[in-house]
This record gives sequence, structure tokens and C-alpha cells, in this order.
Amino acid sequence: MNNFFNYLIHRFFSIFKASVSENYLGMMYEEGLFVSGNYKKAFSWYEKSATQNDMHGLSNLGRCYACGIGCETDMNKAIMFYKKSADLGHEWTLNTLGVIFEDGIYVDKDLTLSFSMYKQAADKNLDSGLYNYGRFLYEGVGCNSNEELGIECIRKAGELGVPPAIEYIKNIEQ
Repeated sequence: MNNFFNYLIHRFFSIFKASVSENYLGMMYEEGLFVSGNYKKAFSWYEKSATQNDMHGLSNLGRCYACGIGCETDMNKAIMFYKKSADLGHEWTLNTLGVIFEDGIYVDKDLTLSFSMYKQAADKNLDSGLYNYGRFLYEGVGCNSNEELGIECIRKAGELGVPPAIEYIKNIEQ
């Protein structure tokens, strides 16, 4: 390993709690930042972070299982880790679970639960969460319709650069 990588490891563990540092190391190995990319090592670091109940580590471990990064694809495990991460408030994972329950591919379709996940992600100002929450509100999917609030959320997502939100507003205004 190079000296800069050793320095980063030392700094991570001196500044952050171990679970956060382990998650960062997982990202570095996954992306090949300052080290040669290695999915198995990335998975291992995410796993260490997740065992300490770090919401980012849990989310990344879930993504590894969903995409087969450093492990065999296993959607049951992916969803299990996504749920644990979402329970801790991880906004990306909340939105991802919303998509999973909306599509109903790996789980029973549950639009009310999907709406709830999107709302939680939107409450944390996640751009794609705002779009999905707004879309459900506007269309009355999994909730009572509220077109005004739906459009407001979709516009905000568009202002944050979410391409489907921009397109959605264009279609509404035609």
C-alpha cells in the first residue's frame, strides 16, 4: 500500500468511529481510490461496518448483495440489510426500498409501504425521494391524492436536477 493510503487509514480511524472508517475503506476498495479496486475487500469492509450497525455500512452491504459486488447476488439478504439501514434513517435506502415495494419484484407489492418509504426519504430532502413522493401524491398511489403538494415536491426534485421530475412537470404542463 502507498504511504498516502496508510495515512488515510490512520486519519479515518483517529477521526471517525470504527464503523464509519470501515465503510469508507469499503468505498475506497470498491471504487479503486488510492488502492487497486477489490470488490471482495470492499464487501469485507462493508460487512465489518454493518456488524456495528452503521447505516451506511448496512446500506452498502445491501447494495453488494443486490448487485453481486464481492459476493453472490442474494436479494433476500439485500432487502434485510436495506431494512436495517432504513430503520436507522438512511435516505437513499428508504428510497430504494420504496422502489422495491412499488415494483413488487422481490417482495409482495405494497404501495402504502412504498409511499411511506418515499415520504421518509423526501422528509430528508433526498432528490429522488422528493420525486417519488410527489409522484405518488399527485397520482394518489398508496395515499389520498394531493396534487398541489405532489407538484410542489416534483418541482423541487426537478430543481435539484432529477431528470424524470423535469420531464414529469413538462408533461403535466402540456
